[in-house]
Amino acid sequence: MSVVKPRPLTKFDYWQLPETGPRYQLINGDLYIAPAPNRFHQDISRTIQFEILKYLEREPGGIIYDAPFDVVLTDMNVFQPPTARHNRGQGATV
Repeated sequence: MSVVKPRPLTKFDYWQLPETGPRYQLINGDLYIAPAPNRFHQDISRTIQFEILKYLEREPGGIIYDAPFDVVLTDMNVFQPPTARHNRGQGATV
């Protein structure tokens, strides 16, 4: 008996998912459900975000985004980091 392996998903498949419901991440063409972050994770994320905001006040040139926010690394890798800093003209820092 032969086993049929599904084709890897791409960012275009990912973008067809509904925006409501569970959060997903696309890792190497496989779709994963991303669970809600726990309180410890939220505390760390908030601290990092605060430090980035302080830095951006001193050194303007970027903007910070909170999850859910898609960061497309490749056609088969789309992540939703807790915090992403976007530098104008340079892309995102996760």
